[in-house]
Amino acid sequence: MRYQIVRLLETGDVICAAIEDGNEKQIKPIGWHGPDFNFGYGGSGPAELALAILADYFGEPLRKSTIWSGGSKAWEYHQDFKWQFLAGSVEGCPWFEIKDTEIAAFCMKVQGTYSKELSIGGTK
Repeated sequence: MRYQIVRLLETGDVICAAIEDGNEKQIKPIGWHGPDFNFGYGGSGPAELALAILADYFGEPLRKSTIWSGGSKAWEYHQDFKWQFLAGSVEGCPWFEIKDTEIAAFCMKVQGTYSKELSIGGTK
């Protein structure tokens, strides 16, 4: 599976689709950070996109109440994901893709970081 992120030239809007085996599913904003997606900087639009991609990747319900109740991997990882995949490195790109294998590797790395922090008395 891969996530394709596109900035529409006509409007500047950003859309995201999950693509697997030729099937395409549109990813919608959850509305936690804002109503729209964006990328290329570290603000609320990229945070919203990160949260929506990870919620889809982990199969978590796209509802504010679920995120607020805790235990969401999408919520836990989305800010780090934003900086890794959606902030400055893609600035100026009209479109790009993120593969599920890249997300899996990222999650393993982040999970290891959180585990280390917890083992030395950090709070996450």
